Amino acid sequence: MEGASSQRYTPAPDSKYHPDAGYYLQAYIGYSTAPSQRSAAASGGMTTWMLDKLLSLHLVDRVLAVRPSDDGRPVLFRYAALSTSEELVQAAGSKYYPVHAADALRTLLREKSDHRYAIVGLPCTLHGVRRATLSNSRLAASIVFSLGLTCNHCPSTYYTEWLCSLAGVRRTRVRTVAYRLKGRRRADDFGFAAMDTCGRWSRPIGFQGAPSQAWNQHVFSQTSCSYCDDLFAESADAVFMDAWLPECTADKMGTSIVLVRHPHLAGLLEEAARAGDCHISPCAIETVVESQRSQVQRKKTALRDRMAARVLQGGWLPTMRLSPTEHLEAERLRIALNEQRTIGFSKRLWPVFRSLPLALQRSFPEIVRSAVASSELTLPQLSRRAMVGLLRLLGLLGPAHAVRRCLERVSSALSAASIVALERSAVPCARAVARLSCVASRPRPPSSVLVVPPWSPGSVGDEAVMVALTDQLRRVGWQQIGLVAFSDSDDWRHCGSTDRAFTISAIRPAEVWRDLLRFASIASKYESLFIVGTDILDGAYSVWHSVFTLQLARVGQAAGAHTSVISFSVNDGLTPRILEAFRDLPQAVRLVSRDPVSNRRLAAHLHRAVVLSADVAFLLQPAEATPSVETVTQWGRNEKTSGRTVVGLAVSSEWLKPLYGLTTERVIAECARLISGLTRGPTAVSVALVAHDPRGDPSDRDLAGMILEALPAEVRLHCLNVPPCNAREMKGICSALDAALSGRMHFAIACLGQGVPVACVTYQDKFQGLFEHFGLDGMTVEIREAFLEDKLTSLAEGLIRRSPDLRRQIAERLDSVLRLALVNVPSPS
Repeated sequence: MEGASSQRYTPAPDSKYHPDAGYYLQAYIGYSTAPSQRSAAASGGMTTWMLDKLLSLHLVDRVLAVRPSDDGRPVLFRYAALSTSEELVQAAGSKYYPVHAADALRTLLREKSDHRYAIVGLPCTLHGVRRATLSNSRLAASIVFSLGLTCNHCPSTYYTEWLCSLAGVRRTRVRTVAYRLKGRRRADDFGFAAMDTCGRWSRPIGFQGAPSQAWNQHVFSQTSCSYCDDLFAESADAVFMDAWLPECTADKMGTSIVLVRHPHLAGLLEEAARAGDCHISPCAIETVVESQRSQVQRKKTALRDRMAARVLQGGWLPTMRLSPTEHLEAERLRIALNEQRTIGFSKRLWPVFRSLPLALQRSFPEIVRSAVASSELTLPQLSRRAMVGLLRLLGLLGPAHAVRRCLERVSSALSAASIVALERSAVPCARAVARLSCVASRPRPPSSVLVVPPWSPGSVGDEAVMVALTDQLRRVGWQQIGLVAFSDSDDWRHCGSTDRAFTISAIRPAEVWRDLLRFASIASKYESLFIVGTDILDGAYSVWHSVFTLQLARVGQAAGAHTSVISFSVNDGLTPRILEAFRDLPQAVRLVSRDPVSNRRLAAHLHRAVVLSADVAFLLQPAEATPSVETVTQWGRNEKTSGRTVVGLAVSSEWLKPLYGLTTERVIAECARLISGLTRGPTAVSVALVAHDPRGDPSDRDLAGMILEALPAEVRLHCLNVPPCNAREMKGICSALDAALSGRMHFAIACLGQGVPVACVTYQDKFQGLFEHFGLDGMTVEIREAFLEDKLTSLAEGLIRRSPDLRRQIAERLDSVLRLALVNVPSPS
C-alpha cells in the first residue's frame, strides 16, 4: 500500500497524524466499570463496553464479532452476528486463532432487512472489509462502525493445538479454549485453558514460560504476518489495545487504551468519562506508542529487514508502504532469516508431531529451535560442507582439508548476503557435479529408469498412479526401475520389484545440498528419469516441495538422464517462485501435463512446448476376484435385481480443512440428508459409501462410518460401507456402480476408467481439466457451495438422471483418453 494510512482510512477534518499509529482524533486510557465486561475481556473491557453502548443507543442493530463455534470442531471460532449484552460478554476476550469474515459478510448481503452493523476484528480483516465497502454499496450502508484490535501477529491453528497439548487435551477432543484467563498477580500473568468434548475445563497453564517463548520466537506464526505493517488497525474507526505500561500491568484486571478516529465514538467516550459510565481519561499519543513499543519495532523497523532478506532470496513481496533495508548487517539478516526458517519448520514438522503422544508434542518449540540452529550455518561452514560432499562424490576426499582451509580464508571476506546466495547456489553446484558424474560414470544400464513419486506411500490416489506407471514401464520394455523415497520407512512393494535408489530427507538448507549432490550421482547411473507431478507441482500443498521437485529435474537432466515430468496438473494463480522454477528447467526436460486446462495454462506462462496427456492412473488394471471386490459386486447385483440404481459416494476429509469452514457434524448431517433423499426419491437409489483415502483425522473411512450411523435404519438397508481397498480393488469395485459422486479425484478417474458417470465436489481446479477430457459439463460443484441450498442434492439427482447419456459419452471418449495416458510412458530408446 503506497502512501500513508490515508490509503486505508478517510480522516476526520480535525484529525492528527502519527507515523506509527496513523490518523487519530484522541487517545484514551481506562477500563469498563461493568464487572462482567472487564472480567471477561482480555484487558480492560473497553471493546465490549463500546459495542454494548452502540447497541443500547440503537446506533447499530447487530455486532459482527468472533465467538466460539456452536459446533466446536474442526473450527473453534467464527464470526457471528450478536445483538445482546449477554452475547457480547460471551464473545469477549482475545482469540489467537485465524478467522475470516467472508461467511458473515455473505450472510449480511443475503439479508432482506436494512440492519446496521458494527464489526470488530484484526487490522488485516478490517482492511479487507474497508476495501469491500468501497466496491459494494450495500455493504457500505450496512457496516457503520469498525472497531480494530492491535495485532503483532496471528498464529495458525497449530498454536492452539500445541497449547491444548500443554494443557493435556488432545486436539481431537477440544470443544473450545480460553486464551486470556485473568492472572492472580499481574495483567500480563494470564493463562490458557481448554474445554474437552465432555465439557470439562483443563487446568490453566501460564503464558509466561513455554507459550511466551514460542509466541515471541514466532513458532506457529503465519508467513503473511511477517510482511504486515499495520499494528494500529489504521482502517478502523477506533482501535483497542492492552495498556502494557508499568503503572497499568500491576492491576491484574487489565487496562485498555483506545485510539479513536471517528468523531461520534470520540463523543461517546467523552460523555462516558463525564458521566462515570466507564473509568476513562485522555492520554498522549506517545503513551499509546510506548505501550506497544516492542510491536512497533517489529512492524516498522524489523519488517524492513525481513523484506530485505526476502528480496535477497528472490521471493515475492506485496506492495507496501515501507521499503527494504538497503544495507543489511549480517546479524540482522540472520535474525530475519531465522524467523522465516522458524515459520517454515513449524508448518512442515507439526503435522508429524500432532499425532505423537502429548509428552512429545510439548517439546515441539525446542525441536523447531534446534532445527533452526542446525540450519544457521556461517558461510565458511556451508562452503566446507558443500565441498566435502562434492569431493566425496568424486572420490577425491584426500585433499579436502587443503581445499577447506582455502575456502575459509576466501569466504570470510564475503558479505552477509552471500549466505543467502550460497544457499540458492545449491542447484547450480549440484548440476556441475552431475555433469562431472556423467562424464566419469560407467556406461548406464540399458532400459533403466529412475522414478520420483509425488510423495510417500499412504494415498490410494498416489498408489494408483505409481502402480499403473510401474506396470506400464515393464510392459513397454523398461528392465531396471529405481524408486526415490522420502523416508526410510517408505514401502512401495505394491509396485512390484523395484530398487530403492535414493532417500530424500531435505528439511534444512544443508540437507538440500546433501540431497541434490547425492541425487546428481544417482541420476547419472540411469538412462531416464521420470518425475511424477500429480498435483504437487503448483505449490497448493507446499511451495518448498514443488520447487525442490523441479530442482531434481534440472539436476537429473544435467546428469545425462533423459528427464520427463509427467502426469501433473497446475492450479490457477501459480506463484512467481513456482513459475521461476518451471522456467529454469532446460528445454530438454519433457513436460507432460495430464489435462487440457493445465496444458493451456502452463504453455501460456512458459511459452514452450507442454505435451498433453491424461492421468497415468487411467492405465491401472482393476482387480476382479478379491474379497473386497466380490463383496461390492454381489451387493450391487442384488440391489440392481430389485430395480434400484447403485450410486457410489466417496466423501473426503479434504472438505474438513479450516479453509472451507465445514464441521464434521455438518458434513455428516448433509451427506445423511442427501442419501436419505436419494433412497426415498422417485428413482430408488442404493448407496455404496467409499473410503478412498485412509489419511486424515478423521479419515475418509471415519467419515463414511459416521455417515452410516447417522442414517435411519430403513435407509441403511440399502447402503453399503465398502471394505478397505487398495488401488486396483478400488477401480474393480467401480464396475458395480451405475454412477458415483466423489470428493476424491482419483476415485473419479477409477470410475471414468470403468465407463461409470461421475460428478465431483471440487477443492482444486484440477477436476475441471479431468472432465474436459470427456467433454462433461456441469458435473462439478465447488466445496464452498456444495452444502448450500441443496446444491449437492441437485448435482446427484442430475447425475442419476443423465447417467445413460453420460455413460455413452464417456465410452466414446475413453479410448482417446487411454491413448493420451500412454503418452506419459515412452518406450526405452
